Amino acid sequence: MTCLNNGNPHTVVPLPEVPAALAHEVGPLISGHPAFPERTNVQFMRVLDRETVEIEIWEHGAGYTLASGSSACAAASAAHALGLVDHAIRVRMPGGAFETAIDAQGAITLSGASEQVAAGFLAPRLRAGLGLPAAPDTPAPATETSRPTTGASAAQGAAA
Repeated sequence: MTCLNNGNPHTVVPLPEVPAALAHEVGPLISGHPAFPERTNVQFMRVLDRETVEIEIWEHGAGYTLASGSSACAAASAAHALGLVDHAIRVRMPGGAFETAIDAQGAITLSGASEQVAAGFLAPRLRAGLGLPAAPDTPAPATETSRPTTGASAAQGAAA
């Protein structure tokens, strides 16, 4: 295994096969191991050829993860440091692929497509608890002084 930090800690484990079940089963054991008091993200990596690796990811704060830019960079950097790949590496993950390039000084660049997969809003109480301002397009929560509109029952008014 190769341990590195590219802004957050990563542990890359090269293997001949990287089934998703392995990430689910062994990922949390490595991530939370006492050798990593701050915890670590884990990438199980299979080298396909000098230009391509595939990974399965267990992130210490999120669990099983379909794709991650920092994990792709960690896997490419580890594979390159081990002499398993050249300078341009495609990193395949269940959620998509990234292209990486490592220069002569070891700096890595990442490129690839991205797409929005979800959108949402933080509840006003959570925003307040995090010290964030109220969202401008979020309706104010109903208070006990709220009254139903004319002709509506109390239950309808509270739900409106």
